[in-house]
Amino acid sequence: MGEPTVDELIRHLQSELGQTDDIIDSIDRKRRQLQIETCIQEVLSFQQRYKILDDAGIDPIKITEAVRLIHTAESKSSSPEKSTESDWCEKCQATLEEDLDFCPACGKKV
Repeated sequence: MGEPTVDELIRHLQSELGQTDDIIDSIDRKRRQLQIETCIQEVLSFQQRYKILDDAGIDPIKITEAVRLIHTAESKSSSPEKSTESDWCEKCQATLEEDLDFCPACGKKV
């Protein structure tokens, strides 16, 4: 038996959704139904997005690089120059470039 398919996952989730009728507490039942319905929506969205990218010749599973750097306490303390808030975009936290008057990541004017 191989790996389960996306269709099998959807069928499993639909089965789980049907079993929520057995949950006595109405709040717990509605919470569980919402969790499963949200999961089904995400699976269907993934399936559609995967097909569109695959049809366009784009690898749908390609892992992308991080879009922003996160400062740690170590990197701030080890840096000899004083870091100011103006080094980072207030909107998206991307690194600002000195020669630009806008954020290269989101376009916000600085």
